[in-house]
Amino acid sequence: MMTTSHDYISDRHSIMLLTIRFDAEQNNDLKPLNLKNFNNLARRIASSPLSRPSKLLELSEAEIGEQLEIDEKSAKLIAGLLSRKHSLAIELSNLEEKGIRAISRAEPEYPSKLLDKLKHLAPPLIFYAGDLSILNNKAVSIVGSRKTSQSLLDQAHLLGEKCAQSGVTVVSGAAKGVDMHAMMGSLQNGGLAAGIVADSLKSFIRKDEISRFVRDGRLVLLSAFPPWEKFTVWRAMDRNKYIYSLSDFGIVVRSDLEKGGTWSGATECIEKNYCALFVLDLGKEERGNAKLIDMRGIPLDIDMISREPDIYRLLSGMIERDSEEEPFIGQNVKQLPLWF
Repeated sequence: MMTTSHDYISDRHSIMLLTIRFDAEQNNDLKPLNLKNFNNLARRIASSPLSRPSKLLELSEAEIGEQLEIDEKSAKLIAGLLSRKHSLAIELSNLEEKGIRAISRAEPEYPSKLLDKLKHLAPPLIFYAGDLSILNNKAVSIVGSRKTSQSLLDQAHLLGEKCAQSGVTVVSGAAKGVDMHAMMGSLQNGGLAAGIVADSLKSFIRKDEISRFVRDGRLVLLSAFPPWEKFTVWRAMDRNKYIYSLSDFGIVVRSDLEKGGTWSGATECIEKNYCALFVLDLGKEERGNAKLIDMRGIPLDIDMISREPDIYRLLSGMIERDSEEEPFIGQNVKQLPLWF
C-alpha cells in the first residue's frame, strides 16, 4: 500500500508523543523515551504486523503489549505517552503560530545527510524554522570559539562571503563569535545558511537580525531538542555532530586546546569522519588549531581562500591531493529502515 502524506504526519505525531515532554507538562512524571529506548521500540514496530509508528495510535494498552510482544510495564508507558494527544495539539498550534515545524525520521524530507552519516543516531525528530531544502545544497560548516580576535572574526566573515559567492550553504552552531560572523558573511552577501541551535528555538527565532533571513527563505534554523527548552552545555556539545554531518566539508577557524565546544566537536568529527575537516593554520602559537592539524585536520591557509573564487572547488581539490593517504574508515553501522 502506498504511504500517504497523512501517514507521514501520523507517524510524526506518534514519534512526538513517544519522545517529547511538552512545555505544559514539565511536572508530569511520565518520562518520554530517550534515543536508545526509541530505537529499540522502532525495531519492534518494524518487525511486528504494525510496521509503522502511527499504527500504535489505534491500539489499546493490551493490544500494544500483544502486537509488540513487550511486558505490561512497557506497554503501559507507551500507552500513557500516546494518550497525550490534547497536549500535542496545543503544542503544535503554538509552534505553528511561531513558524516552527517538526519533521521525523519517518518522512522522506528528513535531511538525508543525517541519516546517511549518523544512521540510528540521527534524532527521531527535528524542529525547524525556514526552508528545509537549503540543506540539500552543497554545504560547508564554519565553526570556532565564541571569544576570539577581531582579525579571526573578519576571516570567518570572509569564509561566509566566499561560500555565498560559490553557491554553498554555510552551516554553523549560530553561536556568538565565529559561527554568527560566518553565517552573516553568507547571508549579507545573498547566500544561504543553516544554524543548528542549542538554545531555545522559540526564543532564537524572535531575534530581528535572524528572523528576516528566515522569512526571506535563505536561512533555516534547526534543533534536535524541543523549541521551548533552554540552552545547556550538554545540548551544545551534542549538536556538534549534526553541524558536521550536514556538511560536505568543515572549517575550524579557531579552537582552544583540549577544552570547549569547538574542540569537542572537531575531535569528534575527526574520530567519526562526519566530513573532511579543515583547520586554519595559525601557527604553533594557536595550540588548539595546531593540535587539530596534528590529529588529521587538514591545514588551511586563509590567503588561499582570499585568492580562490570558488571555495568548494578549492576544498575539493585539496581533498583530492590528500587522497594518497590511507582514508579514515568510519563506523560500519548497518543502514536501518528509514524511520529508524
